Amino acid sequence: MSWGLPKLPGFSFEDVTKTNFHVPRKIDYVNGYPIVRCDGRAVGGSSMDADGSNYIDVSDALNFDPSLMYGRTKDDSIPIPKPHWVRFDKKFLTFKGHFVQEFPELTIRKIILIYYLEDDTITVVEPHIHNSGLMQGKLVKRSRLPKNDCGQFWHWKDFNVGMDFTVHGYAIHVSSCDEFTREFMTSQGVEVFDDEITDDVQPVRDYRRVEPNKINRKLSKHFLDDDGRVLQFDAIWDDSNVEHGEVRNYKILYSINDKTVSIKECHVKNGGRDPFPMLLRKTRIFKNWSERSVNSPIFGQERQSEDEEYYGEDDLLIGETINILGRDFLLCDCDDFTRRYYKNVLNIDQREPIRPVQPEKKILPMTVGPHIGIGDPDDTFMSCLSFHLKPPHKDVVQYNLYGNKNLRYLCEMISVHPEDAGRRFVLSYHLADGLIRIDELLADNSGLSGGRFSGPSKLPVPGCGFGTHYTPEMFYIGAIIIVKNHKLRIVSADLFVYNYMMENRDKFPSEIVENLRQYHLQCGNLKSESAQIVSGDIASMDGLLKETQDFRTDNWRPTELAAPLQAMESAQILPDSEASKVEDQPVVCLTGPATVAHTVQDQIDVSQQMDRNNVEEIPEDDMPNLTVTKRVSFKNVPENHDE
Repeated sequence: MSWGLPKLPGFSFEDVTKTNFHVPRKIDYVNGYPIVRCDGRAVGGSSMDADGSNYIDVSDALNFDPSLMYGRTKDDSIPIPKPHWVRFDKKFLTFKGHFVQEFPELTIRKIILIYYLEDDTITVVEPHIHNSGLMQGKLVKRSRLPKNDCGQFWHWKDFNVGMDFTVHGYAIHVSSCDEFTREFMTSQGVEVFDDEITDDVQPVRDYRRVEPNKINRKLSKHFLDDDGRVLQFDAIWDDSNVEHGEVRNYKILYSINDKTVSIKECHVKNGGRDPFPMLLRKTRIFKNWSERSVNSPIFGQERQSEDEEYYGEDDLLIGETINILGRDFLLCDCDDFTRRYYKNVLNIDQREPIRPVQPEKKILPMTVGPHIGIGDPDDTFMSCLSFHLKPPHKDVVQYNLYGNKNLRYLCEMISVHPEDAGRRFVLSYHLADGLIRIDELLADNSGLSGGRFSGPSKLPVPGCGFGTHYTPEMFYIGAIIIVKNHKLRIVSADLFVYNYMMENRDKFPSEIVENLRQYHLQCGNLKSESAQIVSGDIASMDGLLKETQDFRTDNWRPTELAAPLQAMESAQILPDSEASKVEDQPVVCLTGPATVAHTVQDQIDVSQQMDRNNVEEIPEDDMPNLTVTKRVSFKNVPENHDE
């Protein structure tokens, strides 16, 4: 290193042999204050240059000023005064005293007065005395007590030993205070008088414990022997002479061991009364309670009258009326134990039960109002049954059996406007909960988007009142249903619908089942029945052709439907009584009308002629019992073909 040279390039030379480059700390902390080290060591522990801070004279104020490093000293700050509620927090003055109570008898009651210095509030507490018979404890809650009518309040400077002050009409005399109170008031310049001697101040009232009466062994044995034995009577109280009065039923219970009476109310379901368990608790009842004086002992107090003044076992007889606290109770019946007790112990035969004539109550029929528009109609019905709204009951059995099964029908809209012509819908009836969903089929170039037409809900039947909805018994080919003021006609149904009807024939009218059966026969869905009809069940081919002609022309008329379906407009024809038989089903194999009757041989010739006109051939196994040269099917023949 070069000494005394400026630190410029060319004037400083590094020590190539130096390997320690640790930077020593310049400040030490002593008692939490930073102190500058004066050891004069540079990087690596080497001595510092002559121009370093190690050669600075500390006494030189121009070169070294400690205030530049540590800042100038600050004067001591003025202490912030604490508010009185902080200085006097949890500090209170305690005085002892007493006051005289003259009613109902002369009594001296000792108290403790506590004055809280933090907010100048006062509370008065009376120590508890065992068996005093007085409501003791906190007499005055913690609050500021008014001193006069001028808006002034009692302050700790107003209190002293030997003074009297008034609190809520009671004149309290202060007799002593504790040591903290005496020291605090003396420090504040208040002279506190000496404590008064209060040992001779005793309460006037005698709080001695009343000695119990001597036990009567005879009564004790009677009490233990008859313990739990109760005479039970059925009684009525007729209060119908007042407005809104009625005849009410009660149970009168007479305890044999202590000769007490209790009355229990007999509540009726939906009676509209609060379910109080007892009308009268267990007690002794005077016979002439209205003649008793005001000072006479009553319930629970010591009895000073004769036994005849109270109701006993001899007074409780069926047919008698007893007056209990102003109510006349008619004894109508008693239980078997009571009858045996009167017979064996008292030698009294109770009368036969009295059956009072109860006024007939009018049961008003429950009326269900219209749908309120919130939720489903079932929710409105449940709100009419109870004030506590509950969800409608779901049939769990139906959900387990038909959870994912639906009856599907194809419908077309009866158009009122020209643009509604040709609109077709799929109606799905959910068997589990009876919800109906209707979706519109998308048609090309119709201008309609299709999709959801009616969400899953129960569709009400117009004009049939609240709670009547569409069910599968009302759906058949040609039936008209009204959905959102639109008329839809059922034109087709799934084969599952017919199978479901056959499995549950007791749920559907026979006309509806026959209607679906003829439709699926005509569509060729029931091949087994078609072959049976053609093979053996048809008496003659002439009858088949005649029935076919009647079915395909206007000569055929539908029969009357069952009562639930008579009001519904039908657009699909139903078979008459004769054509509904199994042997008269001509619509399976023949779809074209026959103008004249033919013989069997003529029909076979016609079949051979039509076979040459691109008619689908039926295999031999489908029609085994019909002896013809060639069996054919007529399902591809146009409806208006010539014979």
